[in-house]
Amino acid sequence: MRAWARAASTPLRLGLALAAAVTIGTPARAQGARSNDRVVVLQLHNGLNAIDLLGDGHRGQVVVNRRENFNAHGYSAAMFQLLAFTDPADTTSAVAWQLVPFFGPDHPADGSELFRTTQGADCVLSDLRMFRRARGRPVEIVVAHRAFGSSYADSAAVRFEFYALRRNDEGTPGAPPYYFQHTRTVRARRRYCDVNDAFAGELAMGRQGLR
Repeated sequence: MRAWARAASTPLRLGLALAAAVTIGTPARAQGARSNDRVVVLQLHNGLNAIDLLGDGHRGQVVVNRRENFNAHGYSAAMFQLLAFTDPADTTSAVAWQLVPFFGPDHPADGSELFRTTQGADCVLSDLRMFRRARGRPVEIVVAHRAFGSSYADSAAVRFEFYALRRNDEGTPGAPPYYFQHTRTVRARRRYCDVNDAFAGELAMGRQGLR
């Protein structure tokens, strides 16, 4: 399996793209995460976000939904999809909408088909950002997780998990045609209650997460 995809990424909600250019912050640089790169953070909103995940004209989308529980622990969930060949190495194969799951240490062996936030009344304990380094580069994901600590309102250690978009050119059994693969972990310098404060303070990626 190898890294793949050009990310001419245009996040949309009913056709309107929103993006912000930032420079990844110093914790990433300190841990060898090439933080001098200028990146564009792509804002994902509730509903359908149309994104050219592959950068080659194939349709892609991120569907963001909200679940409320009539308590302080509602959450948002995101599902990543693309319309592409069922066999990436065979341009004569069928074209279908396909899930792009997550693989890594925080996921089951067969991957996670959804990402969901973790939220309390006071703070968000997990959220994500989608970004690209430059036009023509792959879309990437960074997920922030905060340790629970003593409570949802506690300040605790935060880690950032980075994922790269890849495709299964070799047709490895059990692996999907397209997926996000975990690549590295970066630990925040400070403790935070809300991971969106960590995104803003540590990676300069703003406080806006999944809506």
